[in-house]
Amino acid sequence: MTVELAEYLLGLDKYIVQNGEISRTLIMEILYPMSFRLTLSAPDDLDQNFLLDIKESEKKILKISLHHLDNITQNGLLRVDFNGRHFNPTEITPTVPEIFRPFAG
Repeated sequence: MTVELAEYLLGLDKYIVQNGEISRTLIMEILYPMSFRLTLSAPDDLDQNFLLDIKESEKKILKISLHHLDNITQNGLLRVDFNGRHFNPTEITPTVPEIFRPFAG
């Protein structure tokens, strides 16, 4: 996947898909530990479908992982870990997009 394609996919407006219909809102009961996966669709590019995977740690209070995936290839587009064990690479290579460089390390 090229940097340009990843930036394009991340930049698309996405909406939750429930029962085959696009929804702008979601009401759900959240149980501890929180763990759910949402299917997202991009109305501007219906060939693209995405997954948003949200998990909460059973061991640590205030540990959350948000993982944004391409639904077909399962390629990770964006991952945010709060109090997680994953760290961003410290080396900034030429392929790292400018917008992500401040988050090295």
